[in-house]
Formats: sequence, structure tokens, C-alpha cells
Amino acid sequence: MKKTIVFLFVSSLIFAQSDSVAVNLANAERSFSNASEQIGIKNSFLAFLSDDCVMFNPYPVNGKELYRNRPANSASLSWYPVFIEVAASGDFGISTGPWEFRRTKNDTPVAYGHFFSVWKKQLDGTWKVALDNGISYSKEKKRNEAEHLTMLPLLKPAKSNGDRVTRELLETEHRFIRSVKENGIIVSYSAFAAGNMRVYRNGDFPSQQKDEAIKLLKDQEQQNDFSPMETQIASSGDLGFTYGFSVNAKNDSSSYIRVWRKEKEWKIAIDMLEPFKK
Repeated sequence: MKKTIVFLFVSSLIFAQSDSVAVNLANAERSFSNASEQIGIKNSFLAFLSDDCVMFNPYPVNGKELYRNRPANSASLSWYPVFIEVAASGDFGISTGPWEFRRTKNDTPVAYGHFFSVWKKQLDGTWKVALDNGISYSKEKKRNEAEHLTMLPLLKPAKSNGDRVTRELLETEHRFIRSVKENGIIVSYSAFAAGNMRVYRNGDFPSQQKDEAIKLLKDQEQQNDFSPMETQIASSGDLGFTYGFSVNAKNDSSSYIRVWRKEKEWKIAIDMLEPFKK
């Protein structure tokens, strides 16, 4: 009986700690949005982006340099997180939710969309944005979404060999790319998608489940090749991302971001395209 009580007590502490880490990241995201409204878009991004943050314009660029070279203005950008997922290591997480853009703070919104960010905990314990991008859609496409804040369960071994796991993730990325070339987008995403895969494409509200994602992809111009540029992974070896370039059947190019989650095997958790302007 005592062993059972101790086990339940320890388990409750673990779950409480997990929840607190995810809530902590959500609070960092909200603080970022609050800063945007208080000190302006440019200054808030310079404060919350890591020095090596990657953004897409539409090519991958250094986010801090991008905003450092932009003039300050009176426009207002506000957002909040609805989906937070933190790696078991507690120092790497993803955040996404709706954003609204106003020409000035007191105006009505003139643009809508969803942002997506990867956050990393710094040596001083603060969270900084390591990768950031977003999509836009019409006001009519907006819909409510239930809040999801979670920390992934610890894999065994708790500490992974970073190089080995990174190679494993990149090998999975290349297997997916080969499948796309041989079998097409729908078959490939159906095989590699997580059950709650989120797909982000301009003009559409993000999917929240695999079947919804596949349906969304069927209505899109099909990508037929991807060229990864960089791969990063959490120290716990359970959450990571790749980004690079892709082309479709019409030879239109895009930057892509793909987040992978380690379940029994690596599965696609988030997939986003940033099309190049024609």
C-alpha cells in the first residue's frame, strides 16, 4: 500500500513538473506578444529572438538581422499560443497559435493567420525563439481551437547521443523524400504522419489531425522534391526539425519546415511551406 502511495505521489510530481514546463513556455510566448504591443514589433522581436534564430523571407535568413534592418513603425501584431509541446529535456519546444495584424494598435485587424515557433531554453534559463514562421488566411477561415499544453514523456535512454539521433532523424527525412518521389505526397504523408499532424499552408486554417491534414494536402499543388538544409534536435532525442527547399510539379519553389516527433519511430508533427514569390 505504501509503495502504491509513493508511486502515485512521485507520478503526480512528474506530471505537475511537465505541466509547469509547458505553461512556462506558453507564458514566454504570451510575454513576447505583450512586448510586441508595448514596445513595437521590431523591438520585441530583437528582444525575444535568439542570436542564431532562423526565419523565412521566404528564404531562410537570420531573424535578428532581418528585424535589425527593418524600420520601426506603428503597426500592431498580436498573437497567443494554443498548442505547446515541449521535449522531455525541458529545453526545446514548439509553439503555435493565431495572430492578427493591425495598421495601428487601435485599428481593427486587417490580416489573420497562424504562427509557428521553435523555442530553446538558454544557459540563463530564459526561453528564446530559435525558428519562426507563419501562414495567413482570411477572417472567414478562422475557427476556435482547444488549448493543448504538454511535455513529451521521457524516452529511454534519457540522454541520447546527439550525433547519432540527429543522423537517425535526417535518415528518416531522406526516406520520406524518397517516398514522395516514388509514391507521391498523399501516400508518403499517410505513412509518416503523426496522428495529430498539423499542416500549414497559406490560405487555409492549419489541420489538427492526420485525416484533416491529408484532406488539406489533397487540395494543394503537390510537392515532388525536398532538399534539407539543416536539422536540429532536442537533447532528449524526441523532438526535432528540418528545413530546406522544395519544388512542386509546376517547378514552383518554397522553403519548408518539418517538425518530427519520436514516438515508436519518427513521425511528422508539423509541416509548413513558405512559397517563393513568382
